[in-house]
Amino acid sequence: MRGLKAIPTEPRSRGLWAYNIRILLGNSYWLIITPIVVAQLVLFWSIATSGLSSAPGAAQTIEILAPILGALLCAYAVSPEHAGVGELVFVRPISLEKLLLLRLAAIFAFVLVLLIPPLVIFRLTVTDFAVLPALLSGLVSALFLSALAMALASATRQPLLGLGVAGAFWAFDFLLGAQFNPLLTLHTYAGYLGGAPMSELWLYGKAVLLVLAAALYLWNRQLLGRPAAPRRVLVIVRNVVLVVAILVAYLYTGAAGKLVYLLRNEANLGNQAWISYQQAFRVYGPLPVPWLFGPAFPLYLQAELGRTPPLLTSAAQSAQVRKRMALVVEKHPRSLWADNAAFELARARSHAPAPQFLTILRYQAGQEPTQEVVESDESGMAEALLAFAQHYPRSPFAPIALAQRAQVGGRLLDFDLTVDSYRRLVADYPTSEQSAKAGLTLAGLYLNEGRYDAVLAAAKVAAQTAPWDQKPTALLRAAFAAQQAGNATLAREYYQRARDETEVTRQRAGERAHGGKTKQSPAQIIAACTDVAEQARRALSGSLAPVSQLPQGRATVVGRLTRDGAGVPGARVIIGVPGLFPSANVAQATTRRDGSFEVVGLAPGSYATLAFALPDWFKTWEIGGLKLPVQVTGPRTILPPLSLVRQTVKPTLTPPPPPPPALGFPVRSSNGGRGGGGQMRNGEPGRGRGGGGRRGGPQ
Repeated sequence: MRGLKAIPTEPRSRGLWAYNIRILLGNSYWLIITPIVVAQLVLFWSIATSGLSSAPGAAQTIEILAPILGALLCAYAVSPEHAGVGELVFVRPISLEKLLLLRLAAIFAFVLVLLIPPLVIFRLTVTDFAVLPALLSGLVSALFLSALAMALASATRQPLLGLGVAGAFWAFDFLLGAQFNPLLTLHTYAGYLGGAPMSELWLYGKAVLLVLAAALYLWNRQLLGRPAAPRRVLVIVRNVVLVVAILVAYLYTGAAGKLVYLLRNEANLGNQAWISYQQAFRVYGPLPVPWLFGPAFPLYLQAELGRTPPLLTSAAQSAQVRKRMALVVEKHPRSLWADNAAFELARARSHAPAPQFLTILRYQAGQEPTQEVVESDESGMAEALLAFAQHYPRSPFAPIALAQRAQVGGRLLDFDLTVDSYRRLVADYPTSEQSAKAGLTLAGLYLNEGRYDAVLAAAKVAAQTAPWDQKPTALLRAAFAAQQAGNATLAREYYQRARDETEVTRQRAGERAHGGKTKQSPAQIIAACTDVAEQARRALSGSLAPVSQLPQGRATVVGRLTRDGAGVPGARVIIGVPGLFPSANVAQATTRRDGSFEVVGLAPGSYATLAFALPDWFKTWEIGGLKLPVQVTGPRTILPPLSLVRQTVKPTLTPPPPPPPALGFPVRSSNGGRGGGGQMRNGEPGRGRGGGGRRGGPQ
């Protein structure tokens, strides 16, 4: 017919945009006013609580503001189409996919406009606040919660119900979500900035939220394309069962995620592993979550069915706790938690009274003497730790046990115990973090003995596993060892690596306020880097030939320790320099029946520190006749007469707790375990003899 224009089969884009915007505005003006009010309230609340002083607080504000705004709008986004979906499909020839996408685009554009003021405020007031990561993480969380609200609104044809469920999830996640399910929380990026547990996995959490948002969007599209189902009892029951299944899946996936994370990080947790497990699972209260992971796990947690696992600190060494740990080892020897419980039992030996008290006397030139009475069974703990490492060689706690055994030797002035522990560490667990200190110590000892090949082997282990704040020193030790061994090419390589590493370590120390893993302050780390860089520069400018100025002679220091004229047998005597026990500049001996001793292997020099470990309770005595520093000049130095006299210093006494039960495993070597070498720190596989992987146990 003339004068009539053809009616387009598809609406124009401009008209479709106008239609969607009119739908949003036409629902209710409260749909626009409410998000604005919510945005202002959340912003003011953030200002009042955090003071806009930290990047984690600012990021959390964006991550909790964007989702609730998106959910509020999306719950009502397609409510006009819910009642007339048939007319929409058969009368209006448009694509539901296109309508839904344009509607969501308009909503998120409005959300983005509402987020601009807080983003600008945070950028101006918080110096280290990154706008783009916070915005992207907030939008990902908003996509998930918006899709959840919209899908539930479409499924029930009740926008208020969809908003209510999304709002309940939002409030629960804000209060406890990071504790129940760290991967599905809406504010993982803020947790990452604040150093929350498992927060380094925040990118994986955002990816999971994106996948869930896509699945909810597809479900919503399917629901929107068909009329609502009649409200039958069967449909209601099915929906209730579905909601319960989702809640259970949310609960147990969070618990499983925390469990896997803690298992992979047990080597880093060390003594705090048991407390970390209790803290992680205490949030579930009486819910039977620990029982999902086998009967041994609740025993290890000290959790009973229907009761909250207690968060124990000093009471953790009570007889009841140790009894339940022993049950794990005895009744579930092949379980995942047998080595955890056995490690706790081994450490608990130090809380038993010692069969024989030990008095430690330390003397240093220019300082007052100190005294400590060891009443707990430290020696028994050292034996138990060695037995544990031999019985569970693949456990991530095995190198930790050996390192703690070495520390016991240092506390008890038992030089041989410490050296033996370090040698086991370097031989059996050369890739563990604990082997760094062991390698450095052994390198110094071997250097004092002139065993340059052994020095190089130990120094290589230290250079490979040393933490970042000790890496330059370890590389310098390896370089010097290679130089003394006559390998100039390898020595040059290590000197260059040490010099380059000092720049990285110096910069990293300058960015930190509390130093590194070795408890050194940033100033100490930077000073050590300067010294390493200077030594490396001097070495690289020379020929790298072996240094011939090393002390060749070894001296012996002899003396006698008496009390009331009679010799004191079985006392350990340590001669060294301050702060370097054990090291190449420390030697020890044990007094004979008549109290005489010979400290062999010292290099000539001046020694400012002497220490004595007396196998008795001498809390009212001190060493008389001691002259410091000891000048070792010839092959044989004779100390003046040493005698125990009434002391004037006040001893340090610690009352011992009740004794633990006997260990539940024998002292034997075993290469058995679950699943081979397992997982070590940074994902490195364990060695054939059990390189600290997960997990060890008898075969």
